[in-house]
Amino acid sequence: MKKIILMFSLMIVTTLAFCADRSDLKFRFVRTELDFNGSIPDDCEKITVYDDIQKNEFVVEKEVVLDGSCISSIELGKSTYIPNDYELTLTLNQQGTDIFAEVTANNLGRKLLAEIDGNSIFCATILQPIHSGVVCVSGIKNFIAFKKINEIFNFTDRLPVDISALEFESCNAYQKDFPNVDLRDPQAVASAFLHYYGKNDSKWKDFVRDQHGYRKRNIAKLEDERKYQYSNIDSYELFVEKLPKPVKKAPFQILPGNDEIDSSIMIRFKNSEHESIQSLRLILNAKGEYYVAGF
Repeated sequence: MKKIILMFSLMIVTTLAFCADRSDLKFRFVRTELDFNGSIPDDCEKITVYDDIQKNEFVVEKEVVLDGSCISSIELGKSTYIPNDYELTLTLNQQGTDIFAEVTANNLGRKLLAEIDGNSIFCATILQPIHSGVVCVSGIKNFIAFKKINEIFNFTDRLPVDISALEFESCNAYQKDFPNVDLRDPQAVASAFLHYYGKNDSKWKDFVRDQHGYRKRNIAKLEDERKYQYSNIDSYELFVEKLPKPVKKAPFQILPGNDEIDSSIMIRFKNSEHESIQSLRLILNAKGEYYVAGF
């Protein structure tokens, strides 16, 4: 599930700012079955949105309480709070600040959904009134969403990867058993992991490690994600970033006492309805072998 870090609690809602048209970024209240007893009211509609690759349906109010036109600037970079994650820092204009303060003050306990172009940015419960015009949102994995944000807001980008320059190779070429996997080839390791993970074959665990020795905990986390967030992974065609050759990001000589360093490779999920590009975090050990550490 998407973790949302609110710089001031739920202020996170403003994050939906990345649409082809700013007004396409919509903040709307979610209704539950308790609110309408199974019959959708006239002032509501049912919509389908994606959280990374997880497909969800919501009944939302037709009234848009806030949209992307109320966001003046966005900055994107590594998360301050969650390791190996990314965050958006949003600044609302004065109109947006005033609207958001009033909306959060008068709707405590209600869920607010931010979405654009069929992509859920977050669905969060309003915990307290939010009066600040600065919002920090963490937990968005889909780099396609980041790209859409940039197309509209031309935000300050501190990401370690250029999405427009990525090349992918179809994972279909690897849709077979992997009796011998070259652990020194990150693309082969990523492909083998995705192959077994997509089939829900426990062999994917053979390719999992953790930098700090928490392999069991890492596997448990990936098992939960396979059950929920990636339950429909088998409906996607999988692509793996095309790399010219494996390259260590830093020589181990300058890291005394450290036999493993972080690495990563980009993966692409695509079907007829949706597309997502995410980072698959890998661990490179002192032997030059790659292992999966998680999404």
